[in-house]
Amino acid sequence: MKKYLMILTSIVFLVFIGCEDRTDTIEPVVETGNASFAKYVSIGNSLTAGYQSSSLYQSAQEYSYPNLIAQQVGADFVQPLISDPGSGGRLEFDFATQSVVANSAQGSPINTSYNGIYNNLGVPGAILADVLLTTSGSSTQSGAVNPLFDVVLRGQGTMVGLATSAAPSFLTCWIGNNDILGHATSGGTLPFVPTATFNAVYTQLGQALAATGAKVVVANIPPVTAIPFFTTVGPGVGLAIQQLQAAGLPIPGLVYAKSSTPGDVAVASVADLISGNVLITLTGSSSAGSLGSGADPFGFSPTNPWPDAFVVDPDELSNINSVIDSYNSSIQTVASANGFGLVDVNGIFGSIASNGGVMLEGKLYTTAFVSGGLFSLDGVHPTNHGAVLIANAFIDVINSKYSANIAHVDITKIPGSIDLAKKNVIFDKFGIPRIPEGSLDNLLF
Repeated sequence: MKKYLMILTSIVFLVFIGCEDRTDTIEPVVETGNASFAKYVSIGNSLTAGYQSSSLYQSAQEYSYPNLIAQQVGADFVQPLISDPGSGGRLEFDFATQSVVANSAQGSPINTSYNGIYNNLGVPGAILADVLLTTSGSSTQSGAVNPLFDVVLRGQGTMVGLATSAAPSFLTCWIGNNDILGHATSGGTLPFVPTATFNAVYTQLGQALAATGAKVVVANIPPVTAIPFFTTVGPGVGLAIQQLQAAGLPIPGLVYAKSSTPGDVAVASVADLISGNVLITLTGSSSAGSLGSGADPFGFSPTNPWPDAFVVDPDELSNINSVIDSYNSSIQTVASANGFGLVDVNGIFGSIASNGGVMLEGKLYTTAFVSGGLFSLDGVHPTNHGAVLIANAFIDVINSKYSANIAHVDITKIPGSIDLAKKNVIFDKFGIPRIPEGSLDNLLF
């Protein structure tokens, strides 16, 4: 009898254990729909690489948008990490001088011995043609020597060649920003890639990505008017001039060079500067403190104008917008022709800029420099939280395009990458950040 009782007790115990709710110990199944992340590879430039504050460094790379996506789907994702403070010139708060300065120290590549192809093939500084043609830092299509190509590609081939060799099941690609951004950040003094050339190369890229057989999602190019690199200094300069005008000084506005031709100048009124009709780049912040100084007042005199390289005037801005529209039209056409998903980054950031921000988990994020929380100290590249916004935009398209049900990255679980506690010390009374000359010299896009 005791023997039967012991057996019965064991059966009841096993049934009880079988019925017990153990959902806390079971990993949730990620519903990826028609998409497989068995081999996920991402192609792009600094925006893909996880570059922040003018440097590529591990503690930012960990929050690159493709790595965040990989974590959401449980995919293996190996990146070409560089130890902090990164690839050189990382921008940091300097509370002693109340400014943003470049850290002169450099880190080192961490996982160069990895035998496979990196999943993150984003290279800071890459233009569209680099994706198809460049194999090393000395052979870039822009002509600039860029050692980060060697860190990422390691002499194994081009981005597209490596991506193809990896036999990806899923690809994301965000490229083309630099084909116009170098022109814009230089105040229109450097050339941009002609729209016909961009269209031809992007068409070739689309065919190469489609030939891999992977599911593909691409992204387009945001407007420059949504990037604090272009929208921070101008309003501050406008307020400074407004104060001088109120004091009775006969200043029409900011006198700036229109070209390299001596005497070819124009005037940006206070209204132009505050409204954003005329943009001043973040590199111009180092000259803002010298406005009106000397016997021949800097920035207020036709013989001593504000440099052309720091100003995007209405004609230049109109052309830049037109080029971006053309690039984005090419991206949309290629995406449609090849059945790719398309992330409208242009629309997302344009909306955030025009609507004064976006609420994410109860917190307002804006495109304002530093305080907005979306852009790092170089005014171009996203913070950790900005990367979450981008990753979730990709996830939305993946879910819609491939009948998936991938959860958003929880922004409240992601640490901020900028210490905002004393952020106000870097701004002067007009809201112009103190960034010493040369601090942005190492900036890549």
